[in-house]
Amino acid sequence: MKFYISRLVSRKHLLLICVGIGAGIGVALAFLSSPKYHSKARLLFDVEASIKELNISEGNPTAVMQLSLIREIILRRDTVLLLADKLGLSSLSEMDAVYQNMHRRISVKISADRNTPPVMTIGFEAKSAEAAANGAKELVKMVLQQDENIRSLRAYRNLSFRRSESRRIKRDLDKKILVILRFKNENKDTLPENLALHRLELTTQRKRLSQIAKQIEIEKRRQVSIGLPPQNFEIPSDKGNLYIPTLNQPPMVERRPNDALTSLESLFNKVSNEVNRLIQLIETTIYNTIHLENLEQALINKGIQARQATTNLTNAESAEQIAASEYGQRLSILEPAQLPTQVSGFNRPLIILTSTIGGLIVGLLSIIALELSIKVIRRPQDLIDVLGVTPISTLPYVPARKVQV
Repeated sequence: MKFYISRLVSRKHLLLICVGIGAGIGVALAFLSSPKYHSKARLLFDVEASIKELNISEGNPTAVMQLSLIREIILRRDTVLLLADKLGLSSLSEMDAVYQNMHRRISVKISADRNTPPVMTIGFEAKSAEAAANGAKELVKMVLQQDENIRSLRAYRNLSFRRSESRRIKRDLDKKILVILRFKNENKDTLPENLALHRLELTTQRKRLSQIAKQIEIEKRRQVSIGLPPQNFEIPSDKGNLYIPTLNQPPMVERRPNDALTSLESLFNKVSNEVNRLIQLIETTIYNTIHLENLEQALINKGIQARQATTNLTNAESAEQIAASEYGQRLSILEPAQLPTQVSGFNRPLIILTSTIGGLIVGLLSIIALELSIKVIRRPQDLIDVLGVTPISTLPYVPARKVQV
């Protein structure tokens, strides 16, 4: 270790030269480089003023997503070039160079957590304090304008959607009303209000049918109880001719039809058909009652949707008006852009110190390279490496003092 220190001391002039050159370069950079100023502003996303109760959109993006969208729009090429034109920094011939220069100067950061509203920090860097402050103010204006555009566009789209939805639900409501009216008109006799009347009439007709059946049974029994005429009897001659019937041959007597029994049977059939018709009518009425209840329930549900759509449309119209006014501003200025008083990102002592350390490192590397390039024997180990002979002992080198004459 002493050997290396001695070699370093012997080359101290080279080391001091490198350190001096590095320090000189640092001093030159510190005093010749132009300073930079950074102005920033902070914008707060006001959650309470975000008009949540107006339900601007069913799919409302979160605050961080909205701020991220605004940041992407601000850092877009056309927006950056527009800002450069406003600040008078678009004098360069190539637009790509202007964009790259402005993109390096602009800084947009978003900070948020679960307990505090999101905050957007906007910064602009320039060679003068006035230019930095003007750039930050213009950025704030552009951010607020983009926020207003996003809210207005979303409110307009939501209003258009609510209007179309309200019209659609109204058309469906009118169609359901028309279907119910047409159904009632086509089934006047089988509506729910006629069901009780049909059942009462069916009960009456069944009683009447039972009475007719009893009358028919009585009439049939009456016919059986009536005796038949004798088998052998004489019939008066007609025009002097005598008719003599043969033995065991029934008399040729024409029986008259029983008008009472025929009428009763005819009436029984008629009432029976009426009973069957009433049964079919009651079954149809029950089916129509269920179907009509379903139609009316669907109409009630559609009416609820129509009322909700009207409420949503009213809210959307209010939200659209608020979004177009300053009262609907979601982003509020928490800290406006101020004129910077200190140089940002520019520390002269640090630059000088860094350059000095760099010169020291370069000097050490130069000494190491110089020592490695010189092939001389300075230590016993070098003698062993070259000749392969181990020395018995070594004599130290003692520098003589200068003799004054």
